[in-house]
Amino acid sequence: TADSIETAEDTDDASVPVTQSPALSITKVATEQGYDSVGDVINYTIVATNTGNTTLAAVTVTDPNAPNLVCTPANGSSLAPGASLNCTASHTVTQADIDAGSFFNQACVDDGEEGAAEACDDETTTAEQNPAISITKNPASQTFPSGGTANFTITVENTGNVTLTDVAVADALAPGCARTSAQLGANATL
Repeated sequence: TADSIETAEDTDDASVPVTQSPALSITKVATEQGYDSVGDVINYTIVATNTGNTTLAAVTVTDPNAPNLVCTPANGSSLAPGASLNCTASHTVTQADIDAGSFFNQACVDDGEEGAAEACDDETTTAEQNPAISITKNPASQTFPSGGTANFTITVENTGNVTLTDVAVADALAPGCARTSAQLGANATL
């Protein structure tokens, strides 16, 4: 505004546009570096950060392979620039995870349409596979009359932690005992 005693007041204005840059980042880290047993637990720490210059509404982290996700502040909260949503999650190892040799897990963060682009990070944890098999034939020896029949029990056990495939049992002196299994689960017997 400009004014003087001799003139009328005069005003003018200017607008400076602000460039809004909504952005999100996410990191996911597993505490455990490996697993080898059914029931082992892989724990995750997930941090989603507003790396843009605008407050984001309804910021939500998703982790489909870890249904026990807990976040602070809660999922769906608004997040100011520079602020973070800190989450924990875990996955309980199954036999399928051991057989696969690794477990892939991905977490993503988004604030809905019209906001920042979705960001994702993943973590792959490796299984410690230990295939092993044992066989026992009982009794170790026996006496039978000439022309008689010797009876044995043969037990095959998967003593490892992975499912074995195409397991076959054969005895050269008793060809009728051959038996095959398509699969032999961990700690299972044939």
